[in-house]
Amino acid sequence: MSEPREPNHVEVLIQKYVAGQLTPAEAKDLLGRLQKHPALGAEVLDHLRLDEMLTQLIQAESYAAPQAASDRSQRSELQPNSMPFRVMNLRPYIAWATALAACLVVLAGLSGWWRPKPAAAREETTTHAVAVLTRMANVEWATPGDVHYPGAALAPGWLRLKAGVLQVEFFNGARVVLEGPAELQVVSAKEALCNSGKLSAEAPPSAHGFCIRTPQMNLVDLGTAFGLAVSGNGTEVHVFKGEVELQEKSTAKQSLKEGEAASVGSSGAMRHFPASHSAFMSASDLDRFALADQRRRHENWQAASAQLSADPSLLVHFDFEGVALPDRTLHNLAIKAGALGDATMVGCSPGPGRWPDKHALEFSGVSSRVLLNVPGEFKSLTLAAWVRVNSLENNYNSLFMCDAFKPGAPHWQILCTGEVRLGVANRDPTAHAEYDTPVIFTPERLGQWTHLAVVYDAAAKQVTHFVNGEAVKRQRLLFDTSLRLGPTQLGNWNRGDYTADATPIRNFSGRIDEFEFYRRSLSETEIRQLYEAGQAQSIRIVQAAN
Repeated sequence: MSEPREPNHVEVLIQKYVAGQLTPAEAKDLLGRLQKHPALGAEVLDHLRLDEMLTQLIQAESYAAPQAASDRSQRSELQPNSMPFRVMNLRPYIAWATALAACLVVLAGLSGWWRPKPAAAREETTTHAVAVLTRMANVEWATPGDVHYPGAALAPGWLRLKAGVLQVEFFNGARVVLEGPAELQVVSAKEALCNSGKLSAEAPPSAHGFCIRTPQMNLVDLGTAFGLAVSGNGTEVHVFKGEVELQEKSTAKQSLKEGEAASVGSSGAMRHFPASHSAFMSASDLDRFALADQRRRHENWQAASAQLSADPSLLVHFDFEGVALPDRTLHNLAIKAGALGDATMVGCSPGPGRWPDKHALEFSGVSSRVLLNVPGEFKSLTLAAWVRVNSLENNYNSLFMCDAFKPGAPHWQILCTGEVRLGVANRDPTAHAEYDTPVIFTPERLGQWTHLAVVYDAAAKQVTHFVNGEAVKRQRLLFDTSLRLGPTQLGNWNRGDYTADATPIRNFSGRIDEFEFYRRSLSETEIRQLYEAGQAQSIRIVQAAN
């Protein structure tokens, strides 16, 4: 009696499934009918467009964000209470479905009934950046709060240089080369304020109308290249190409054409004279200057790196130079590595490093990883790496993680919300330790080289995170245990038998250039020295006098 009604009943189940209204009993009913009548799989495929739904399922499961930082229980590595009921109950059906070749794709699609609603997806991050700092050489910043690095996205604010040269590219296409000492305020994607210093600017057609204000006048670019010098004596403008419109505070608008220059003193009087291109540094001049500086720093780093490898407490040292592609071997340069030996690359490839002609290792997909085995137990350790994060694609993005999560296992990773975490497994699976930084990887920091380090100090009973040589977070140890690693991965994770975890995809997306693993806790001075020796740019901070 029920057979003739079968298609209609299945249609009702499918409609309820699409609407998200299936009860657990109805889901089992639909799965059972598919097992009994495999031909119904084609009908389900037609209605549910499973290919599209599977893609959405993968995205929803991979990108679902942890809860806010104040709710640590919702952001732990083991989330038995926060895991959606629908996901937890999917596993036995998937295991059962593998024997049903005719229904396998259909059953995988039915797992979408357990999919979290779109409202639970991670909130999109945003940025207020209007420009990007692209190059710099021998820069001295006025205070620690002024410091920026190449690749930094710039929100409206001040750039205060004591010395050195840098280039800023505005989002409308205008390019400014700033020479210290100088003070430049980035106002918007098409406007800046120069209080003091020298700069040269180029504005392509997309930047028509780009404006730079000074205390004496406003300059509106009409498709030009020009130089600007601002001091206590007034403002000078030199036009190298095209035309600049000048608007003084007390006079009508005027224009300067190619080869012309003008100055306005504190009295407000304007003086005209020929332009001088040689008085200003151009973008090509900065190229040569920056390249010579980087090559010098690379040579200095090579000498420091050789000394570093001789440290008897250093167990792993990868500099990613001379990567052996044919046999996929990554050589461990630590002289006292002992039984630890070399590592194996899987799915990785060489990429540009911090300096010209230097290599880093590119991690570009779920397969990318470096495999090594770290035997023994450690009371304390230090991990350090130069990283260039392209994106935070997963809830957790691996830096250095041992397989599974057995007692004493450390997991060093970046959360999708931008914090860096050192997780340590406890014997009690409900009390794992999570030592998190404040948010480090904002959208503005993506795409630029950053030095990360974490020190697990058993003697001081403390975990300390460092970013670019500075301590950013100190936390007391939550429990005392020896650290055990064993099979470990750089840039990825093997969940092994840790099946309780709901987020197994943790591949790193970006590049890593130099990695160290010490069997001891490094001091703050040593961490600072690691960072300073490895900087790709010569950067100094000039402290203001008290």
